[in-house]
Amino acid sequence: MGNDEWSFVKLLPFLRRIETDTDFPGDDFHNSDGPIIARRFKREELLPDQSAFYQACRDEGFADVPDHNHPEATGVGPVPFNNPNGIRWSTALGYLDPARHRLNLTIRPTASPAASSSRARRPSASRSRVAASGSP
Repeated sequence: MGNDEWSFVKLLPFLRRIETDTDFPGDDFHNSDGPIIARRFKREELLPDQSAFYQACRDEGFADVPDHNHPEATGVGPVPFNNPNGIRWSTALGYLDPARHRLNLTIRPTASPAASSSRARRPSASRSRVAASGSP
């Protein structure tokens, strides 16, 4: 049901490509060299309320799920997030920051998209126009 192009199997290579998973590096569902860092809270890092919730779920028979990104994951466990060392690892840090030095890239943080167009069957924009302070 739905669009087969958005199936888990077809999206998995793209999902793996973007991440460096510090808890499950390089297994069938994760990667170890992508630009976005992912991790999960360890049990000892949980707040008291979080620990109590986890234990209550386990006491009620919910399975322990160490990896909610596994396709058969059903139960209770830590959710992956991209906040290593307390810093949200955004796409700007993962993708834009390494490309910042490129001569063919101008970063305009206050610009807004005015228009863009693309060619049929191309996954990227072929022309873009922005509205920014001091530019037409």
